[in-house]
Amino acid sequence: MKNFVRHFLRIALPPLFASTAFAIFTAVFEFRHLWDVFVYWGIFALYAYIFAGLPSVLFAVAMSFVEKRHPAPRSRLVAAGALGAAAGIVIGAVFRSPIFIPLGLAVGFAVEWTVLRATKSKPLPQLTRPLD
Repeated sequence: MKNFVRHFLRIALPPLFASTAFAIFTAVFEFRHLWDVFVYWGIFALYAYIFAGLPSVLFAVAMSFVEKRHPAPRSRLVAAGALGAAAGIVIGAVFRSPIFIPLGLAVGFAVEWTVLRATKSKPLPQLTRPLD
């Protein structure tokens, strides 16, 4: 069950987090009414799920690989941030906007932090002496 939850969160959360952050960012600079935040969020969420569906699946697959090779939460957070920044570079190149690089970094980190908290992942115990 935990694997299903991890994969579901890693696929569903990146577009949601990115559209929320982008809607707040846009509403701050173009604020007219309070409802603008919700309108921006709805529009950005629709586009985010359309355009970021495949990258979210690739993110989930890559993070499951990282999780098997490096089960420590810190290394998973660093890898998720790096994958998010890489996705931000690609998306920024497509849309010709550098705002997606820090947005991707933050979203990757936030998604993996949420996955760690939702599944209560415990780090492996540290060895006190080397194995013979």
